[in-house]
Amino acid sequence: MAVQPASRRAVAQRALRAVAARLALEQGVALVLALLVVAALSVTAAGLALLVTSNEHAFGRDRQEERAFNVAEAGISNAVANLSQLNSASYAQGATVSSGGTYSVGGGSYSWTATKTLNGAASDAWTITATGAQGPVTRQVSVQVAAAKSNVTKPASGAWAFGIFVGNPSGCTDVGGSVALTLSVFVLGDLCMNGSAVNSILEPNSTGPKSVDLYVKGNLYVGNTPTVGTTARRIRSATIVGGCFLKGVAKICNNPPGNPGNASHVYADTYSNVPLTISKPSADAVGTYASGDWKNPVCSTGSFTFDNDTTRNTSVGDFTVMTGSSYNCTVYKAGLPHVSGNELGTLAWNAATKQLTISGVIYVDGNLKFNGGDNGAYTGFGALWVNGTVSTNGNSALCGPPSVLGASQGTCSGTWDGSVGAVTITAVNANNSSPGWQMNGTAEIDAAAYVNGLFSESGTAFVTGPVITDSASLTGTPKHTDVTNPPPGTPGASETSVVSTWGHVIKGTWRQCPVSGCP
Repeated sequence: MAVQPASRRAVAQRALRAVAARLALEQGVALVLALLVVAALSVTAAGLALLVTSNEHAFGRDRQEERAFNVAEAGISNAVANLSQLNSASYAQGATVSSGGTYSVGGGSYSWTATKTLNGAASDAWTITATGAQGPVTRQVSVQVAAAKSNVTKPASGAWAFGIFVGNPSGCTDVGGSVALTLSVFVLGDLCMNGSAVNSILEPNSTGPKSVDLYVKGNLYVGNTPTVGTTARRIRSATIVGGCFLKGVAKICNNPPGNPGNASHVYADTYSNVPLTISKPSADAVGTYASGDWKNPVCSTGSFTFDNDTTRNTSVGDFTVMTGSSYNCTVYKAGLPHVSGNELGTLAWNAATKQLTISGVIYVDGNLKFNGGDNGAYTGFGALWVNGTVSTNGNSALCGPPSVLGASQGTCSGTWDGSVGAVTITAVNANNSSPGWQMNGTAEIDAAAYVNGLFSESGTAFVTGPVITDSASLTGTPKHTDVTNPPPGTPGASETSVVSTWGHVIKGTWRQCPVSGCP
């Protein structure tokens, strides 16, 4: 049976109503779905933003860490450059030096410390630790560098090769003794030779090798008949930079064979007017005094006063090393324990045998006087520093080995040999007295002398060794010999020192320290 149109319409309407009813039940779902999609997209976007930010932060920190590391490496380079200017040998093991502050480089900053961790016989090692900072990031690196050691010897001043060395370029050095000078003479000023032939400068022996040299930076003035050398025995060499005058008249300086009338009284195998560069060596009285604990000597026998206080002020006054009682005293280096290995110098006197023994460096804060009856012989090698002046009076003698005391006071028997034993006496002359060294009476001092100020020699008193002084007056019976290499501690003496040659980074010692720092 066929369905009527009205029935079909009713069926369609019922279907539409059913769909409408279902759609009515689903109102708002689209909004929820839309919100869910937006939320999901927001979470994803936030995650991506966090990831990007995190990566950027991590990259920035990595960049700061790398820069901090590079800045620390710059600190290592700076430390090596600074250490290379130092003498490692002069630092004790455990000594530390540092950058002394923080320095900027490449937008960061660094500082460093270096510690001597090995004091070897042939080589030292230093550990360098450098800290670099870049923003909030710090990095620390460490490495060891080596410094090889070697000995360097500085030769003695050429001034000690002359019997008399006068270092003041002004004034005139007078030669007017009762016997001729048989020694090399160096004068930065003028040399004045007056009197008779006994006031000459001559070779000590008539035959054999020659030994006398004359150097005059200024002019040579010969007043009468003194000569430098003779026609029969010329001296080894003469250098006179200025001019020569005989009785006030200018003359040719060197007297060649044939003896022309216009020549001065200079007879030398070789002659020159080219100036030398030798100068008077400096005397470091302040440093020498500061190097020892002079007020507190350790004496195994008797006592000896080196200093009455801890100030360099000639507090001892007048003193003699040849006292009525025996003594044996050692002075130690300032600031170090009084134990073996820290000795600076020893001075000993045996009053019974009249034997003086000296070694190392001795400084006495007073005026050294050799009075009548002060007679003795010495052994050893030493440098005796006198803060004040030196003088002799009456009959006195200090005989150097192998010579011994003579039969009469003020004399020595035998010839002093400076290679067997030698003492140098430095007159610091802190108060600028004149003279700084005065030889009077009958005296023989077998020593090398260094004088600040005037050295005056008269009568039958003389210093046997070379004399370095600012000015000199030589009369009486001068008798000098060369000591070309005086004992260590003497002004201008030969010095052997240990120096360092900075080399490479020690293999396998570089490391980056943990965050807590290098131990």
